[in-house]
Amino acid sequence: MVEHTLSNAQAIAASTVEWLRKNLDKCRQLEPGALHASVHRIVAMIVQSLFETKYTECEIENALVRPALNDGISRTLLRAICKATASQTWAALSDRANEAEKELLVKGAAAFFSGSHHIQDAINRGERKAQSGAEDSSVRRRELTLALLRGERPDAGGMNSATYAVIVVGKHPCVAGDASVADHIRHVHEKTGADWLVVEQQDVVVLLVPDGSPHPATAHAGPTAAAQAAFDALRIPLVAGYVLPEMLTDIPAAVREARETVATVAALGRVRPGLYRLDDLLIEAMLLRSRDLAHRLATKVAPVVDLGEQVVETLEAFLESDCERRELARRLYIHPNTLNYRLRRVQELTGLSVSSPRDLGILKTALVALRITGTRTGMAPAGHAVEVRQSNVG
Repeated sequence: MVEHTLSNAQAIAASTVEWLRKNLDKCRQLEPGALHASVHRIVAMIVQSLFETKYTECEIENALVRPALNDGISRTLLRAICKATASQTWAALSDRANEAEKELLVKGAAAFFSGSHHIQDAINRGERKAQSGAEDSSVRRRELTLALLRGERPDAGGMNSATYAVIVVGKHPCVAGDASVADHIRHVHEKTGADWLVVEQQDVVVLLVPDGSPHPATAHAGPTAAAQAAFDALRIPLVAGYVLPEMLTDIPAAVREARETVATVAALGRVRPGLYRLDDLLIEAMLLRSRDLAHRLATKVAPVVDLGEQVVETLEAFLESDCERRELARRLYIHPNTLNYRLRRVQELTGLSVSSPRDLGILKTALVALRITGTRTGMAPAGHAVEVRQSNVG
């Protein structure tokens, strides 16, 4: 009977697939060929149990579960498919059997359903083992992450990189949907299977990205390819602090530096997304560390604010133009005499000369201080504190 029954396996599988797609919502979402392949394997295994053929857990895992997982069928769904397939297969065998075959079915009923339960139990045990392995891996990764954040050098067996690029992201609301940045990063991390280490702290999310790039020789070097790729994978507008520590033991200091970078950018009210380094924001960070000095500097240009937005914008443009007046007047669509008048008023109100390199430095820093102290809201970011966009290393 075994050959005759197995010859009907394709037909039984086809009718079972039709039943499953009508009665199980999740089966309707599967590719028909993938569902049919799994059902056919189950039918063959269960029918063999009629003749006291029992598959080992390893055989069930390799012949049934892994192909199903590759086809996008979860273990939970596969278990439901197996249960339904057993019922449909028994009904089909009973309908198609002649008198002699029906007698054999009666004798083999216990073995048939025992075989079905054995397959479902094997799927269950495999799922528990997989979950246990994932939990163990998760625990190991968290222990590694916490050790690195403490500045320890963990056992090399748990690491896959000589060092880790540090990316710190503030936990402000995500612009896409209702998810927080922390939730979004966790989702991207799980979906892509990226080899990052991620930890959520009180006000930020820290990503440690495996990075074997050489430590940058200069402070002007941009983010490495690995760090930039990790940041780009998040696919939402974010402002993040970035540091590539030279050694593993430098990671805690790198996290502190990246956190300060994020705090500095937030204080400036920047909205342009990108990876920022503290080296891009040294003046701003210094002023944030000394609010009293920042306020004192801001008072030097505060009178200029009373002259109106146009004068402040003219001064900012002048400081960024290397003090080239004729070309600047053309770009601002104003007469050179208008430009000279505005700059003269700045000198009169501040007591600082727009011809003195020292005074120009004070004016430029004072405008940054003005923005940091909130004396003037909506001020454009200082030109020298640029967003890091391209990777120059890696």
